[in-house]
Amino acid sequence: MGNCINIEHAIHNEKVCNYLDRKPEFVDWIITTAFYSSLHYIRHKILPYVYEDKSGNIKTYDDFESLFNNFKKEGEGRHGFQKRFVEENMTEIRFEYQKLHELCQNARYYNYKFQREDSIKAREYLQIIKKNCYN
Repeated sequence: MGNCINIEHAIHNEKVCNYLDRKPEFVDWIITTAFYSSLHYIRHKILPYVYEDKSGNIKTYDDFESLFNNFKKEGEGRHGFQKRFVEENMTEIRFEYQKLHELCQNARYYNYKFQREDSIKAREYLQIIKKNCYN
């Protein structure tokens, strides 16, 4: 069920991103929706997550919250955990996700004024992530 919710959320956010792209004055929101769409495409790809512990016990995580709660590091939030998970397990999109994460953090918390090139790059990163996570 989590997989269905994630893919629906990814597609919805991508549609918003594409809609906003028609209005370049909203570059910060284009970046933000590209990031959140990619976040959900990644969750769609990784869930359910099957993990075998050192004793050979197999555990399946069907939703992101369970995965996060079982594998987070001390003081690590959801975004930090997902970024680390991608860095460690999804090398083919590590760069793009890290760049989108940075762009989104800056757009949301520091400066909403970005260049059009930044939103174009964000959408390119999203397409690479989508291609790797959703067929």
